[in-house]
Amino acid sequence: MGMNRLRFALVFLLVASGIGATASPWGAGDNPPSPPKHRFSSRVTVTRAPFYGWKAIILRNRAAEVIVVPAIGRVMQFNLLDDKGNAIPGPFWNNPEIGGQLHADSEGWTNYGGDKAWPAPQSEWPKVAGRAWPPPQGFDAVSFTASIDGSRVELLSPVDPSYGVRVHRTIALDPERPVMTIETSYQKVQGRPVRVGIWIITQLASPERAFILLPTHSALAAGYTNLLPSLPKDLTIDGRLLSLARDPVNRTMIGSDGSALLWVGHGPSPDLLVETESKTESKTESKTKSKTKTVSAAGPNAEWPEQGSHSKIYTNSGEELKYVEFELLAQLRDLSRGETASATSVYRLIPRTQSDPLAEAKKAFKRP
Repeated sequence: MGMNRLRFALVFLLVASGIGATASPWGAGDNPPSPPKHRFSSRVTVTRAPFYGWKAIILRNRAAEVIVVPAIGRVMQFNLLDDKGNAIPGPFWNNPEIGGQLHADSEGWTNYGGDKAWPAPQSEWPKVAGRAWPPPQGFDAVSFTASIDGSRVELLSPVDPSYGVRVHRTIALDPERPVMTIETSYQKVQGRPVRVGIWIITQLASPERAFILLPTHSALAAGYTNLLPSLPKDLTIDGRLLSLARDPVNRTMIGSDGSALLWVGHGPSPDLLVETESKTESKTESKTKSKTKTVSAAGPNAEWPEQGSHSKIYTNSGEELKYVEFELLAQLRDLSRGETASATSVYRLIPRTQSDPLAEAKKAFKRP
């Protein structure tokens, strides 16, 4: 009886410490996350672990995991977990050369994948930043400072010298569900006023179909606007559901005034529903007190980038790197020093149950 009790105690300690748990795919030589060093909630754990040579922060609940890499300012993975805690590969796309010979393009930009934030519109980059490409360095090309606030991860960029703006991102995982929320703020801290909008880009694996839920009354004549010479492959509209497939021959991009996008993949991968809403805050500080004024969200006279687009879907071409981008845009704001523009994006993983992508989309958009 004494020996059985000892065996039970050893098994309990192994399970409680997380030994044997399987994490998401990691780089060669990297180890799965160790037992959480920060446990602020009985439902969400925060773990530090290597990810393809970078130091990563992993948020986990019983349903999903989020992998954040501060060194490149990105959320790199958002995966479902099975009942044993093993990751089911999610829709987020990472460059397959990560951990190997990952090279910058001819103009110096490195395509890592994942989820990031840039300043909109891109057409203003030459005027503000002095170049059309790569993206302004404070938004994309530098390491972000990371901190943990309860069960949330806070990322803070250095101040971009051209925009006078720093990026603050708060990544949170729902205590129970496979739902991630990212609040992205642009804080104007120096320089002359600048007109800018928050632009969230999420790179995803090539889907079976990608959907946009169009508004009941779109301001765009066709419900969308074409932003590149070639139309997307098999673009169709069924009621309020616009859908398309990735074209391996031509790069495509469309904009819409819809604010909800759905990725429906192949095989066991779950769907990904991405939605956003935005607001702007004007902050005035003194030595004695801090006052925050909240400016109303987008009204009928709001100006949006990219020909009135609230969202975009981009599909790349070729057979070597196969991905699409879900892009969410906030209205343009004139930011003066001390003002902050914020946008909140919500990401939901939904297990696929319908073989037909359109039926799956209708199910996903009718969720409670």
